[in-house]
Amino acid sequence: MDGAIRVLHVDDEPGFAEMTGEFLERADGQFVVETAARTAAALDALAARDYDCVVSDFDMPGKNGIEFLEAVREDYPDLPFILFTGKGSEEVASDAISAGVTDYLQKQSGTDHYELLANRIANAVGQRETERDAEDTEQQLAELAAHTHDVLWTFSADWEELLFVNDAYEDIWGRSVESLEDDPRSFLDGVHPEDRERVEAAMDELAAGEHLDVEYRVNEAEDYGRWVWARGEPVADDDGNVVRVTGFSRDVTERKARERELRDRERQYRAIFEDPNILVGLLDTDGTVRDINQTAFEYVNSDVESVTGEPFWETPWFAHSADARASVAEWVERAADGEYVEFQLDLVDGDGEPYAVEGVFRPVTDDDGDVVSIVVSDREVTDRKRRERRLRALSETTRSLLAADSREAVAETAVAATRDILGLNANAIHLYDSEQNALVPAAISDAARDIIDEPPTFRPGSSIAWRVFEDGEPLALDDVHSDADVYRPDSPVRSEIFLPLGDHGILLVGSPSPSAFDEHDIALGEVFAENVVTALEQVERTAELRVRERELSAQNERLSEFASVVSHDLRNPLNVAEGRLELARETGDDRHFEEVTAAHERMQALIDDLLALTREGSGVGDVTTIGLRSLVEDCWATVDTGNATLAGDAAASIRGDESRVRQLFENLFRNAVEHGSTDPQSASRSEDAVEHSAANPRSAAREDGGDVTVTVGLLDDGSGFYVEDDGPGVPEGDREKVFEYGYSTVDDGTGFGLNIVQQVAEAHGWTVRVTDGEAGGARFEVTGVEVVEPQSTQE
Repeated sequence: MDGAIRVLHVDDEPGFAEMTGEFLERADGQFVVETAARTAAALDALAARDYDCVVSDFDMPGKNGIEFLEAVREDYPDLPFILFTGKGSEEVASDAISAGVTDYLQKQSGTDHYELLANRIANAVGQRETERDAEDTEQQLAELAAHTHDVLWTFSADWEELLFVNDAYEDIWGRSVESLEDDPRSFLDGVHPEDRERVEAAMDELAAGEHLDVEYRVNEAEDYGRWVWARGEPVADDDGNVVRVTGFSRDVTERKARERELRDRERQYRAIFEDPNILVGLLDTDGTVRDINQTAFEYVNSDVESVTGEPFWETPWFAHSADARASVAEWVERAADGEYVEFQLDLVDGDGEPYAVEGVFRPVTDDDGDVVSIVVSDREVTDRKRRERRLRALSETTRSLLAADSREAVAETAVAATRDILGLNANAIHLYDSEQNALVPAAISDAARDIIDEPPTFRPGSSIAWRVFEDGEPLALDDVHSDADVYRPDSPVRSEIFLPLGDHGILLVGSPSPSAFDEHDIALGEVFAENVVTALEQVERTAELRVRERELSAQNERLSEFASVVSHDLRNPLNVAEGRLELARETGDDRHFEEVTAAHERMQALIDDLLALTREGSGVGDVTTIGLRSLVEDCWATVDTGNATLAGDAAASIRGDESRVRQLFENLFRNAVEHGSTDPQSASRSEDAVEHSAANPRSAAREDGGDVTVTVGLLDDGSGFYVEDDGPGVPEGDREKVFEYGYSTVDDGTGFGLNIVQQVAEAHGWTVRVTDGEAGGARFEVTGVEVVEPQSTQE
């Protein structure tokens, strides 16, 4: 019976009702007609089962058709009810319509009207089903509209009439439904101003029959922070004309936020992945390449497409070395097992140039801790490795610097190291010369000489080099021509590094190209300059120690000689005095007291010479300009010269310590008088007088000082002066010995006079030697003397 249309026909003439049923069932096979002769029976039947339509006569006993209709409407308000009667009047029709009849049809003769009745029944039932479907749909739409978060809307095709919108509009747009009902296009006022033109264009396309699919921002109260996604469809009539538009608008703010977050993450990922300073690759756990950044391809002649899907160790980066490929395969395997693998590799780029990298194979795990991919990242460290090698080489060079035994040797070693280790080929070292008060070239590389030919000497205020030397701060110039203190405005040097070496000098590095040096060159240069300063300071300390050692050695030697004199030379006259005193006591002979006196005078002379040596030492005090003639005359007057004669004309001035130079002349004059007499006996006597006078200037003059002539003059080559006598001279075999401590050719000489002469000469940096005089006597020449100018005639 599914699909059947149940009809209840009510008529007080059963025969007519049954006949009508037969005609109806014949007219439409879906009809199932049941009959009732009384309205009461019909109401019972309606209560007992469902019917799709009621057909009723008007004139019936008990209740007529209108009364029966009213009774049916009370319980079945939407059940189709057709009044099928033979009595027709406007009054009956009006009452039937008022009572809610579905249709009204008069009985007629013949059978055609049964087909009409069947159509009326089918239409009524169909209309009811349609209305029920519409009601169900409306109910479903009402429930959907009430429970959905989307805005459901329907507008007229011209957007001038709002046909439907649900309450979700108020939450998403932040505007009331009533305002939209009053002005259907007012929802555009809630759209972001930057998006309105795009939304209006989409509305026009929808009205023209196109689909609508657009995203835009809404809700002015929330600063247009809401994003909606709108989908719309046109609804057309049978003629294809769009009569209304319908669709939904969904809040996609969270999705847009997630999309923004994903985009940000993607940008962050790409920013990290495409870091221009890092080589990055993404690998599967088996080492297959999934992606590699562009930075890595700067080192090989390849691209992403060529290496994607290949084992990482088979890519061009490692093609030069089987060992490198094996190492990479091992590191991938270890990373796939979850190990964080750090590595270093020496590689070769596409041009065959070596470079070095260090990095890590980092496993990427999921929430369960399983490795799902591998990120390999590394950084080129070629420059750092080169700097490390340079530093190691500098450390080794420092040992060579510290082993140098002179400032010049330090400079030569430093110039070579600056060239070979730092790679700064054109360089030079200038050391400070205190006598010239200038920075004097000490060492220069060949490359520097090619640029500037001969290095200059820098003096105060004449150059950038001198300024940096005084300031003590390193300086790097991209163009020396831009500095006001440039030494030569036409200098071929453009960029230059100035590295002060403390008080010792300066290290210069130059280039004919501007901006030739970077910060690493400067930093390494500063480190190296500090090492050079250390070496120069050590050289100075070593030199000072050597001088001190020589001084100590000389002092020790003098002490030893002093001890010898004290223990031997002083002991002899002391023994003589003691012996003579004992003889005098025993014999009473006064002549022994004269020998005691002579012994005491001998000891006094020795003591005076020893004091002179120990007090003055080997140093020199203030150096001044000395008038040689005046000094000679003063010294001759001081010494007890007896009958000796002074000759010559030393008309010049010399530079020296006057008190020490006076010692030199006095001892040379005393030696000439003591040893230069042509009469040995007279000389001996004269020597006694001279010795006595030297020991005690206030003592009486000797009776006979000999007839020696002493001549003082300037050497022909201008290198110094001489003192000579016309006595017997010094045998050639004894000429080296005469300057030794205690050496004397006379019995009572101290042997210290000529040693004092030598000490004074050496203290000034002079040289003294003995040779034959013009008259055959002894000639003492002092050379290395700074002769200043001829002495004036008034001196």
